[in-house]
Amino acid sequence: GDTSVMVISEASIPGSPVKPNTMMNIAIAMLLGLMLFTLLAFLLEYLDNTLKNPEDVTRELALPVLGIIPKLNKKNTPENFDGLITSSSPKSPIAEAYRTLRTNIGFASVDKKYRSILITSASPQDGKSTTAANLAVAMAQAGNRVIAVDCDLRKPILHKVFKKDNSRGLTNYLTQGLTLDQVVQNAMENLDIITSGPIPPNPSEMLSSEKVQSLWPELLKRYDYILIDSPPVLAVADASILASQVEAVIGVVKAGNTRNDIGKMAKEQLMNANAKVIGTVLNGMKQDTQDYQYYYYYYANENESEKTGFFSFL
Repeated sequence: GDTSVMVISEASIPGSPVKPNTMMNIAIAMLLGLMLFTLLAFLLEYLDNTLKNPEDVTRELALPVLGIIPKLNKKNTPENFDGLITSSSPKSPIAEAYRTLRTNIGFASVDKKYRSILITSASPQDGKSTTAANLAVAMAQAGNRVIAVDCDLRKPILHKVFKKDNSRGLTNYLTQGLTLDQVVQNAMENLDIITSGPIPPNPSEMLSSEKVQSLWPELLKRYDYILIDSPPVLAVADASILASQVEAVIGVVKAGNTRNDIGKMAKEQLMNANAKVIGTVLNGMKQDTQDYQYYYYYYANENESEKTGFFSFL
């Protein structure tokens, strides 16, 4: 049969493509992206097991936070910053944070005054050397006679921080029969330092020697405080060896960097060495440290001498 086709109306040519609907696709993509991003943010937060604030430290490590050092940024870093912020800009918030640390170490020693103190950390790059140096300056500024000793015989830094020559130091005293007077250098008023000296092939053996053990009582006759910088706890045995020789140990924790499990391992290792870990320093705290001022007021609000910013434990 015949099929007749009749055109009822002409097909209209669309003015724009029917597919893809760009606006719709962009909207859907943005929505999906946002959902994915939120999910990822939650997941990262959930997986982030670093110690970020004082609450994390006290909960995970069961240790008091003796000091919170703000993270250096453009706002709080002085132009001539050289690492020794307590002496180069003593009025800065960071220098104030080191003075608070000094005060809280005094409060930590209820029964006896801790005079020989080891400053260490779980891992490298946590800021233990800077902490030791700035704390030494803060203690000296308060009228205490202080000596800082660089017992990091692997990657020593104290001589760089204090801009001192390192050709004669601790290792020369230990192996070449030099006297203390030959290796002690004056850094500033009330503050002397003993740099590491040339790096030896056997740091651990050297630090466990009787000569090192008898050095601390010798220095305590001359100084009010000994602050010792050591390698990180988990890297080598050195920190554990020294920890058993001193009256107190302070662990430096880098905010958002030191993992819970690493912090716990370091604490356990120090405890096994019979160390008296008196607390931690939270270094590189990102948040506005005003949030955490209550920690300090809680400790020291009623103390008149603290209000003048001058505090001595003599």
